[in-house]
Amino acid sequence: MNRRPTFRPRAEDAFAMSLFYNILGQIANLDRKPPVTLFFVFVNAAVFFLPYLHLFILIPKEFEHIYDEAVRWTDIHKACLIPALIVFHGDVYRIFLSTLVHGGSLHLVYNLSSFLYKGVVLETELGSIHLFVIIVYLMFSSSALYVLIAVIANNWDFDRSIMNNCCVGFSGVIFGLKVLVNSDDVYARHTENIFGFSMPKRTVWVELILASLAGPQVSFLGHLCGILAGLIYLYFARKAGLATQRRRGRRTLTESGL
Repeated sequence: MNRRPTFRPRAEDAFAMSLFYNILGQIANLDRKPPVTLFFVFVNAAVFFLPYLHLFILIPKEFEHIYDEAVRWTDIHKACLIPALIVFHGDVYRIFLSTLVHGGSLHLVYNLSSFLYKGVVLETELGSIHLFVIIVYLMFSSSALYVLIAVIANNWDFDRSIMNNCCVGFSGVIFGLKVLVNSDDVYARHTENIFGFSMPKRTVWVELILASLAGPQVSFLGHLCGILAGLIYLYFARKAGLATQRRRGRRTLTESGL
């Protein structure tokens, strides 16, 4: 049986929980609850909190093995995107799983806060099925581009260390969604709310740099691959005429607090 983690509260965890409650409040204020957006919020949160589930409920003995196995797959080193393990060992599952695992509570809550706004905007405009397809595409393509760039950098002796980097988080998907949100001037609102701060909407490249400066653990390449994946999708969507097919007019989100 795997050794189960214990919960040791830290100052950042308390801060993250207060922000998480703010996210729940924003969701409660939504007039229409977007199912796909909320589904991915739930999945990301569930993957993060799963190792601590046994602290709050009693796991029946007949399910302990299943629970322990599920927890094992949420471990960062088991799930993170390591190009060398994907290319040389066939750990293809890391392409998707790595996007759902986060390095800490603040990492998770920041991503969920940023994703919630973008998900609501796009699901309102494009519909739930369309958004679901986009998110799955971004999960795959942002990770695949990361691996491709790592292989190229390794083969050209540019930077061999990228092949062994451990990258996790939903940030690549979020940066890809940000490209799509910023892509059309039909949006009347030019700012978005992040932790109570009003940020200019067209700042995807600035946000890429600022996120990287925020800490050395932040993956510049992972975020860049999310932007590239979003641009690729936008190019082919415009070719197919999908980018201008809005299901209904722009909905004001101010009343929802987003």
